[in-house]
Amino acid sequence: MPELLLLEGEDLPELMTRVREELGPRATIVRAERVRHGGVAGFFSREHYELTVEVPDRPRAAAPSLDPLEALMDAADRAEAGPRGIPEPPVSTAGARFAAVLEGVRALAGDEQARSVPGPRAEGAPSAAPAVTPSPAVAPAPAVVVPGPPRPEPAWGRAAMALLSAGVPPELLDRAGSVADVLERIPDAPAAPREPGRLLVVVGPREAATATADLLRLRWQLPADAVVEAGDGGLTSSAAVVRWRVRSGQADHAWVLVVPVADDATGRVQAAALVAAAQPDTVWAVVDARTKTADAARWLEQVGGARRPDALAVLGLLDTGDPGSVLGLGLPVAWADGIPASRALWATVLGQPVDAALRRRA
Repeated sequence: MPELLLLEGEDLPELMTRVREELGPRATIVRAERVRHGGVAGFFSREHYELTVEVPDRPRAAAPSLDPLEALMDAADRAEAGPRGIPEPPVSTAGARFAAVLEGVRALAGDEQARSVPGPRAEGAPSAAPAVTPSPAVAPAPAVVVPGPPRPEPAWGRAAMALLSAGVPPELLDRAGSVADVLERIPDAPAAPREPGRLLVVVGPREAATATADLLRLRWQLPADAVVEAGDGGLTSSAAVVRWRVRSGQADHAWVLVVPVADDATGRVQAAALVAAAQPDTVWAVVDARTKTADAARWLEQVGGARRPDALAVLGLLDTGDPGSVLGLGLPVAWADGIPASRALWATVLGQPVDAALRRRA
């Protein structure tokens, strides 16, 4: 008789590992839920994940079999070292069942309630299969209905777990079937203006914003005076920036205006006013990937209070264990550590083989 178990924890990949180690490959994750508790009016609350796992009766004698969940969680060399052509039995974290978990995570992120997730169908198989339902002898519990059995996809399951561990938001993995699918969902930044008289504002900590502007000048082959910093040359007020902008529109080259941000609330408000006064064509905000996502989001909200940035110039992306977390800030990434953002760059940063990540499915 199957039984339903509830596992709780603050880290989703760690919970998936517990399923593997404690319950074995035949355990089925039927629901994933993010639970928030405590706090006042939605603030200061804590959250954790809850996995509902169905564990079937274990046979008294079972023939030795491959453990695809182990392959899912092991390093890439362990997964690739096995013999090819040996089919692996389907488990709850591969194929459609893994997609069901991601669907549940998406629901907990506030998008919508978890829904049934269709699984891949083998050739010649009927178009519909009986839904998995709890045993009548077990108290009913909410569950994601999973048609089965699905076709195993251990390579994608391993990659998906790696992307989650790298900080990629769960909504980018929802209903994805490959790393290429995820990369295609990463938004592209709008093209920066390079025509004469156009203006790009780079706002951020002084040293980081200045370095980004200097790299842009070299890449675009702009004259040295095409990079201007607010606070220098009399550009210390919104009125002064407005007067400069009127004159700069007649130039025969594009402009890059650096707006430094002091590390306090007052400095952020002043920077926001200068950015708006410049009436820029495009705004890049310089953020550090090593900063907590919540802190970076709050900083962006203050600096972009009068003119929301169009894209991010990210520093330290190669020096953090969760580079994908910047994708949750709600803005596309234009530059990463001085390199224009691209799908190939994201594949590298997220620890995925570039050729495989960029290959479209047939």
